Amino acid sequence: MNLYTKHPLSGRKKDQYARWILLAVVALIAAIFIVFTAMMARRLVGRHQAAATDSTPQYTRPNVTTPAPTTPPPQTDTTPTGTTPAATTPVTTTPADTNEHGFPNWIDQLLLTNTDARPGTPMPAMNVKYIVVHYTGNPGSKAINNRNYFNNPAANLYGSSSHFIVGLDGEIIQCIPTDEVAYANYPMNDSTISIEVCHPDATGKYNEATYRSLIRLITWLCGEYHFDETNVIRHYDVHRLSGYTHDQSKKCPLYYVENEDAWQQLLSDVATALGK
Repeated sequence: MNLYTKHPLSGRKKDQYARWILLAVVALIAAIFIVFTAMMARRLVGRHQAAATDSTPQYTRPNVTTPAPTTPPPQTDTTPTGTTPAATTPVTTTPADTNEHGFPNWIDQLLLTNTDARPGTPMPAMNVKYIVVHYTGNPGSKAINNRNYFNNPAANLYGSSSHFIVGLDGEIIQCIPTDEVAYANYPMNDSTISIEVCHPDATGKYNEATYRSLIRLITWLCGEYHFDETNVIRHYDVHRLSGYTHDQSKKCPLYYVENEDAWQQLLSDVATALGK
């Protein structure tokens, strides 16, 4: 017997092994394609409003550069529930010195470079109809944390963004130019200026420093667009105004949706700052 003669089934087995290997390779390629397609679809959906299908607050997120405190900082607030503290001193509307971009020097411009969050889509001033007030949904986080989250494509998978963020110490950061679209107010992204507002605790109520800076920013924007307090709305109001019914239950900014008197006080303070 010739020991070097091939077994009659060896060729069939070789063909069978080859088919198995080919099927395994095809299955692997298909799995990679499905995962890639799902990731791209998730990101594209986010461009039209990050958390439209999320039951959590619109911008609940982890801090990026520094951790949020485990307990909210103490607040010395004796205002009755349902009201918002008016500024203890008058909010000035006197034009401030401006930077090289024509913005007041009390606005810190840290524009996003993340193209998912800042697509660069033009938004002419004539298209702008409302100034929209939000809350971050992340108690104790700072303005810079939220700005850095927007700018981080690895964390900000939905491409959320906002034109401005008002911080716990009253600082104001601009993330998107006012003549570009931000992804915050779907389906009215192309006709709104968005303001994210930080808050110290889970109630969503703004502290005094934040509240004063928010009124100052809104007042300045109203002057730029020839608006008054009737052009200032909540994120909660966007869906009602646009007829978009998918997520009308989202309460943002939480405290100022649950306490209508507080929201009306904010609008009254804007009107006062505008000299009305």
